[in-house]
Amino acid sequence: MNKNLLNQIYRNYYLQGDVINEDYSSHWQSYVKSFSVKLDKEGSFLGLKGFGFGDQKTRNFFQKGMNWINHLINFLNSDDKKGVFLLIKKAQKLCKLSESSVSFDVFKQILSLNLIMKYMSAAVFNKQRSIFLVIGDGYGFMASLIKECFPNSLVILVDLGKTLLFQAYHCQRTHLHYKHEFFSGAIVKECDFLYCPADKLNELSDALYAQELKIDVSVNIASMQEMTLKSIEKYFCFLRTNSSQENLFYCCNREKKTLIGGEALEIRKYPYESRDYFYADEYCPWYKFFLTARPYLHKNKPKLMGIKLPFINYFDGALIHRLVRLDVYR
Repeated sequence: MNKNLLNQIYRNYYLQGDVINEDYSSHWQSYVKSFSVKLDKEGSFLGLKGFGFGDQKTRNFFQKGMNWINHLINFLNSDDKKGVFLLIKKAQKLCKLSESSVSFDVFKQILSLNLIMKYMSAAVFNKQRSIFLVIGDGYGFMASLIKECFPNSLVILVDLGKTLLFQAYHCQRTHLHYKHEFFSGAIVKECDFLYCPADKLNELSDALYAQELKIDVSVNIASMQEMTLKSIEKYFCFLRTNSSQENLFYCCNREKKTLIGGEALEIRKYPYESRDYFYADEYCPWYKFFLTARPYLHKNKPKLMGIKLPFINYFDGALIHRLVRLDVYR
C-alpha cells in the first residue's frame, strides 16, 4: 500500500485534530467522534472502524441470506439483468479482496452504476481516460467498482478528511497495483485514484482547470442528505465549472431530512437548473425497503391488516434518485 498516503491523511485529520468548518454539518460533527483507527508500532494500519456510512461486512449468516433475498428481488426488477449480473461478478471479486460482504450498501451501488452506464455517451464510455468523481463514498466501494469497469480512468474521491482515510485504505486493498495519491495542489500524472479532502475542493478546481481536465461522471449516494445546504451549493458550482459537456451526475438522497442540528434538507431544493437534462428523476426503486435478520428491530415497517410484518423494513425516509446532464459553465 501507499503508506505515505494513509499516514498523510492520518496526520492531517486525526493526529492534528480535524478542524470543524463549514464542510461539517451537525450530523458529521457528531458521527466522526465514533471513528477509530488502530496502528501497530511501525505505523501500519491494523484496522479502521467507521460509523454512519454503510455496512462493510456482514458476519451474521442469517443476515447474509436476507441480503441475497433482497438482492434477488432487486435483480428480478431490473430491466438490464445481464448488465447487473456482470457487475455482481465484479463486486464479488472486490468484496473478496477487501474481506467485505455483498451487503445492501454494495448492491445499491451495483444498481446505481448500471443505470449510469446505460446513459453514458459512447464518447465518454470509450474515452481513453475518462474522469469520475465520487463524493462521499464511505468505504470507497463505488470508486473501486468504477475502476474495475473502467481500468484506464482517473477516479477522484472527495470527502471529509477523516472519512477519506477509509476510502484510501479500502480502495488500495481492492486495487493494490494502481497509483493512489493524496491531492496536495496538483493532479499527479497517470494517477488512478486521487483522494481530495472536502476542504481542498477549490484547489482541486484550480488544478483541473490548469491541466484542462473535465469530469465525465459524478456520483453522490446518500451523503448530500447529510451536508449543509451551503456545501451542496458548493459541490454543484464545482460540478458546473469542471464537468464536460456530456457529463452525467447521479444523485440519490433522501427526499427530506432534518439533521440533529436542525438543518432541513430537501433534494428538490438542490440547485438544479431548468437547462439541466434529466434522464431519471423518481423514487429510487431499490431504496424502498430492506430485509433484516431481526424480525422487529426497526420501527418503520410495512403492515398487513394493522400488523407489522417481520423482517421487512422501510428506510427512515423516501429516497429520490436523479441522473442528470448538468448545464455547465462555459
